Amino acid sequence: MCSDCIKSDLGARVAYDACSSVSSISSPAPSLTLSGIPENRTERRLLHYFCAQAAPDLSGYRSFNFWNNLVLPSTHQEPGIQHAVLALSAFHRSYAVDGAVTAQDRATRIDSLHQYVSALRQIQTYISTKQRPSKKTVLICCVLFYCIEISRGDYDTALRHVKSGLAILQHWKAEVAQASTSNMNHGPNADIEDLSEIFSRLDLQIRIFEAGKPPISVLTTEEERSGAARCVPASFKNLKEAWAAMDKLTNWTSHMLAQQGQASAIGGGKEVGNQKSVLQGQVTRWGIAFAFFMKKQKKRSDMNKYDKTSAAMVNIGFHSVSLLLHFSVADGKKSSVDVNYHFEKILGLAEAITDVWGKNEGGQPRGLSFETGLVPAMWLLLLRCDDRAMQGRAIRVMRNWDRKEGAWDGQRIADVFEKVQKGGLHARLLRYPYLIQ
Repeated sequence: MCSDCIKSDLGARVAYDACSSVSSISSPAPSLTLSGIPENRTERRLLHYFCAQAAPDLSGYRSFNFWNNLVLPSTHQEPGIQHAVLALSAFHRSYAVDGAVTAQDRATRIDSLHQYVSALRQIQTYISTKQRPSKKTVLICCVLFYCIEISRGDYDTALRHVKSGLAILQHWKAEVAQASTSNMNHGPNADIEDLSEIFSRLDLQIRIFEAGKPPISVLTTEEERSGAARCVPASFKNLKEAWAAMDKLTNWTSHMLAQQGQASAIGGGKEVGNQKSVLQGQVTRWGIAFAFFMKKQKKRSDMNKYDKTSAAMVNIGFHSVSLLLHFSVADGKKSSVDVNYHFEKILGLAEAITDVWGKNEGGQPRGLSFETGLVPAMWLLLLRCDDRAMQGRAIRVMRNWDRKEGAWDGQRIADVFEKVQKGGLHARLLRYPYLIQ
């Protein structure tokens, strides 16, 4: 992708999309020192809050590397990123202390909008004046702006930021692939690898806004989908490998379900049925590899609660994918999967997580993560499980797990489900979680 394309289209759109919603607010002049540390006391507090509270919360037990290795170092190099970080920090704090009415909190909310406008204008200026704007900088801003819009509840703008970022990332990959030299251990390829991992997950998140559409990113090869190659290793060395394999399976499942809908519309489906069989085999392979991995981990004493939570989250993903495959009928055959077994496993894992990270942990009443894990699984259970006792447990889990995961707000989903049970709302509303945010 040439620099002119970035300036005229994708990169400019990153800033324009959100700027249109807050353009009426005047922004103060940047207050950066040569070292990149804000001179303003309020900004220093926001930066400290981001490092100590917001970044760990946003990471969702699995993306520490993105925030620590990409975002935080960039705050000292690019004013636009620093203002975006400060804005996100303020919005995160405002969300976490929902209902705050003190003069200091009102001032923080106003300042967060000023910081956001500053970030948008900084990135617009950066894109328009640089001969070759850094795609890494633009993509980091896309993620930060997405998180800001999620915290503000503006899901349409959040969606556009992810789509713009995905398009820029695809062009960047093609551009680097044509280069004569390539080294995945440093330089642009290392950044592409880290950012691709983040955007592939955001790509799956925004599917709730576009029901029936497949993800833009494709994480599996044609050989893997045909069964000629395996996308899941025989064993996992660490949780990162287990997550990477689960991301591929989840992405593959989303594509397969979209293809199934298209095949049904044109009267086909045999090819999709064959692919589903291969996918099911790889999901089973993942379950066996993960069970063996966890058996080895139980013999160790150094697995902290963060790793335990991450392991529980990825295991919830496994059971969720198994259920999605069961409920799909691409091949016209009934599945032998015991759905109650998977529902019970999901609930047991979720309850164990909330026991450790419930509302009382650390005294913070609300959380905001850009990673998903627990809430979509609870939504799937409420949508597909007829057992009232299990539904009640799922509601309690979401009440205790007072966290917003991307665009998934467990508290509101729980509210809507309870109203549906009482006859106050139509049950079909639960099929479209983005409508109840």
